[in-house]
Amino acid sequence: GGGRTMASIASVLASKTKTKVPLLRVFVKVVTFSDDCADALLKDPTGEIRATIHGGLVEAEGDGLACGSSLVMRRLTVFHSFNGRDRSLVVTPNNLVRCYPPTRG
Repeated sequence: GGGRTMASIASVLASKTKTKVPLLRVFVKVVTFSDDCADALLKDPTGEIRATIHGGLVEAEGDGLACGSSLVMRRLTVFHSFNGRDRSLVVTPNNLVRCYPPTRG
């Protein structure tokens, strides 16, 4: 079957060559909105990673995308910094499987 395995942030950070993540579930720890995108710090039980979230996704999710939201994403692109030390994710509307808003209360 085509069961895609869930990746972890630690596995993304550890890989020197990985450029695609098949499936990832994270919480939004911090999110900062700008004119055409959002910068976020995403976390899972294994670690944290920075992400740039496409403006179209920000618009589509509205208030659902906030600190404490849970995101399920697929086929993510991993961006490797010039010095090779830092990793970040690029999240577009095509990557998002589900966005669960923060639970209230």
